[in-house]
Amino acid sequence: MTKKVALITGASKGLGKALAEALSKHYTIYAGVRDTSKAPEGTLPIHLDLTKEETLTQAVDHIIIHHQKIDLLIHNAGVCYVGPVDSFTPQEVQHQFQVNFFGPLQLTQLILPHMRKQKSGKILFISSIRAVDSGPYIGVYSASKAALEAAALDWAVTLSPWNISVSIFQPGPINTGIEFKHGTHFETSPYPPLKNFSLDLQSTPDVCKAILDQLNNPTPPFIAQSNSSTTKEAQKILKDSTGNTHLNAEKSWFKDYT
Repeated sequence: MTKKVALITGASKGLGKALAEALSKHYTIYAGVRDTSKAPEGTLPIHLDLTKEETLTQAVDHIIIHHQKIDLLIHNAGVCYVGPVDSFTPQEVQHQFQVNFFGPLQLTQLILPHMRKQKSGKILFISSIRAVDSGPYIGVYSASKAALEAAALDWAVTLSPWNISVSIFQPGPINTGIEFKHGTHFETSPYPPLKNFSLDLQSTPDVCKAILDQLNNPTPPFIAQSNSSTTKEAQKILKDSTGNTHLNAEKSWFKDYT
């Protein structure tokens, strides 16, 4: 039987690499990378840069020419700008959204005609618990992930007639090697500098396994988290209809932090 075909963005390191390696046993994996020499072993490297639309078109065209289908799309690539919202230039905010929202949006739009034609497909958006659990110094990043989830919900409804499954995965802090950037004006802003503080990081293999469980579930939840503590955090925030409990908790944390 011909293997199903999957495209994974941001597959050169961290979670994307782990997913590509794990799924390569059952899928023909196209590893979307900016540097094709860094694609994981056992995958087909394909040049993909979410800030350059022509690479998205070329990648999709290449896969369709060689396989006539794309069965699974995993949006994993991302970047995280850290700092108060007003410490970023407009260009930095645009870059954050280009990588985390507009790029995935454009890539999905290019792939959907082929999934509709084959009347099947899976799309997984790897978001973040920060989409619902925003806080100080991560507002722009959280906004980009929240936008991604809003679009995913729309597609989860409107693509169902073509048997196209859309889902979201919300990991908590993990050691994925995601690229962190500071706003240009952060160092000269009136806000306190970032300090070192400890995070309860999940391992990449554990998060990878949780995602594989979601993909292999015949009736997957629309949104899944990476572990029980992340699920509890999401539940707590979503039950806080006024937002005051979460706001006050973040203010308290920020006061202690500074």
